Amino acid sequence: MLTVKQQERLEYAAERLYGKKFKMNQAHKEINLGETAAPTPSGKVDDDPLRGPVNMEWIKYIEPERSEFAAVVDEILADLPKMDTSKFTRLGDDNL
Repeated sequence: MLTVKQQERLEYAAERLYGKKFKMNQAHKEINLGETAAPTPSGKVDDDPLRGPVNMEWIKYIEPERSEFAAVVDEILADLPKMDTSKFTRLGDDNL
């Protein structure tokens, strides 16, 4: 459960990020925001239909708001109660 302060910080950071994204999208219509900035996984298939086009260009336009939003999310996640993982199956070579 979020505290009131965390909720306010998250909403404020999200509003700033959305506003920056909107302004950037208006100013740079040549950049497709639907493209991902995710790093290429090892063993990727070049024609993988599940992988979209990659474009790192737009990330620089939404900084520092993106980093501020990510920091708030990280803080909220760090405050969540830890899950008991003692009964989880450990993944290894024989049980993937």
